[in-house]
This record gives sequence, C-alpha cells and structure tokens, in this order.
Amino acid sequence: MVIDHISHIEKYRSFGPGFESGIRFLLQHQNDPAEPVARYKLDENVDVMVNQYETKYPEESNFEAHNKYIDVQFMLKGDELVGWAPREKLSEISAAPEKDYYELFGESDYFPLSEGYFMIFFPEDAHQPGLVKDHPEQVTKIVLKVRVEGNLPL
Repeated sequence: MVIDHISHIEKYRSFGPGFESGIRFLLQHQNDPAEPVARYKLDENVDVMVNQYETKYPEESNFEAHNKYIDVQFMLKGDELVGWAPREKLSEISAAPEKDYYELFGESDYFPLSEGYFMIFFPEDAHQPGLVKDHPEQVTKIVLKVRVEGNLPL
C-alpha cells in the first residue's frame, strides 16, 4: 500500500503504462470536486470510476481485494478512513473472480484519506474504503483500476 499527496504523484509514473495514463487523468481532474459520477475505460490498462457516497462505519462493510487490478483511490472531496491489512492475514468470505472481487474479513489498521491524497492498493493489499473518519459525510473519490498483467516493472 502507498499513501501520498497528489503533489508527489509524478514519481509513480514508472510503475507502468497504466500509471502513466492514470496519473495524467488525476492531474487533469484533481481540482474538480464536482466531477460527475461515472465509470468508463480510460485506455487498455485503466478503468476510471468517479464515486460519490456517504461514509459508513467499519461494521457495515468488509474488506475487498483484487487479483487483476491495482486500485488507485484519490479523494476529490471529503475525508474518510480506509482499513488495510495484508491479504493473507484475513479470511475470505466470498469470491467473484469474473468481477475480480474478493470479500474478506479480519483485523486491520486504519488510515485517513483526505482531500488531495491518494492510496495505491496492490493485489496483496486487502482494503476497506469509505469509512467514517469523524462523522458520516458525503465524499467524492476517483478510483483508477490499473491492470496488473504485464504492467508493473517492480
């Protein structure tokens, strides 16, 4: 997992072609908290989701993980907490391989995601986004789904 501010995002371009186009998108839209809710394909390596939702309490959701995609989650407006744990330390509840979505349960650490910051979650990172920080609030977040296969020089 990576947590950083958008002002430092240039150093992650070397992660692969999906990161290059995804970072370009985030930099173009970083100052638009009214970005419309949408889901579309940016290119062959990246899907983009612009989400608006109200944060919830940890007991109202479980962890998720992905095998084929890396999540880059950028907070446009609002604040939330995000649970994180190594995937191998959690128990799998359900699997939907056709959607690349794996639901997990267990103990974690919590990290703030505030306006202007992003988190990167790799396949080994189980994450529980969208959690209440101080009080339930409406947030707007851009999520990049970056394809893993052949995309990472790491």
